[in-house]
Amino acid sequence: MTDTDKIEKRRAYQRQYYQNYRKGKKALDYVCNLEQSKKDRAEKLKRLKCVQTVAFLLLVSVCLLSFVGCNNEPKTLYQSDSVLIVREGVITTVYDLEAEQEYTFRSVRVKRSEGVSEPHTAIETDTIKIEIIPSGLRVHDKTAGKIFTYQRKIAQNKG
Repeated sequence: MTDTDKIEKRRAYQRQYYQNYRKGKKALDYVCNLEQSKKDRAEKLKRLKCVQTVAFLLLVSVCLLSFVGCNNEPKTLYQSDSVLIVREGVITTVYDLEAEQEYTFRSVRVKRSEGVSEPHTAIETDTIKIEIIPSGLRVHDKTAGKIFTYQRKIAQNKG
């Protein structure tokens, strides 16, 4: 065997050695990357589960808070010796205590063009006068000499 053959043989061996070394290193890197990606995926799932839990708790709390304010218990808006005005949901009832009469009004949503544009008198007796105004009721308590105006809140279109 000549020197050039020995050199060629050594170079071939070195080439084979480094190819195998690189393959082994790539395989080792691949296994390490798989393990790291599994750990990263587990951490992401854990974070996602925490975020989902927090979102669910927020949703439940918002629903509970929104339903707390949704009661249809009668609410007394005005009370005097001769008149009692009670609101229950969309129904407003005006009680004329002296004449022992009750007048019921229901609030409904309508287009602005179809709604009441001018105040008009709905009921007038010796003790009370009820006017329907564009956004509610105006009750004149004649015996007490007071005027009670109930207006519902209107969301304005700004845009």
